[in-house]
Amino acid sequence: MMGRSLELMGMASFNVFLGMVLTVTFLNQGGGNKPSRLSEESVSAFIQEMAEVAHGKKEGLDQYGITTWFMDHIDDNSLFTATVNIAQANGDENQQTLEMNRMNYISHILQEIKGVQERESHLNIEYVKINEDGRTASVIYTSIDKGRMPVADQGTEYTVPVTGMSYCEQKVALRNATMKVSGGNCTTNITVAESF
Repeated sequence: MMGRSLELMGMASFNVFLGMVLTVTFLNQGGGNKPSRLSEESVSAFIQEMAEVAHGKKEGLDQYGITTWFMDHIDDNSLFTATVNIAQANGDENQQTLEMNRMNYISHILQEIKGVQERESHLNIEYVKINEDGRTASVIYTSIDKGRMPVADQGTEYTVPVTGMSYCEQKVALRNATMKVSGGNCTTNITVAESF
């Protein structure tokens, strides 16, 4: 059971950090100049790109490329807090709180790419507020992830369907024409179905 919980925490970590790692060098509509201000449009576009990277679906990025991408776009001192509620198929429920730094996050993303099969994800940006300085922002998003995770039980290996629903709040800042996450909080509810 502990192994399954750790694998589910990996899925939760993906949901937690999917919205937290809003980091990108923005292309502005003025034609390739480095941006000096954040916009709702550029943040929203990047969320979709970030999802591709975090799912391992960004063309041309292998494991090293994914690691480098996130290393370049997360503040060194970022701290992410996740409250994860897991509902097992047998009715057992548990709650855990995770605190992760930049390196923990990257490790969980790579575990997710390897561990979650047949993943589908849907993101909905609920709120983006650009602060008056144009260099910092608050972002709220929700996401739903579905997939299958491998588990082992008494020597037998199989996959189980899982669904994760997350609500996340984060702070981002534009530094040297690159948006970087300075931290965030998420609550994720994971449901594990019976294996089949």
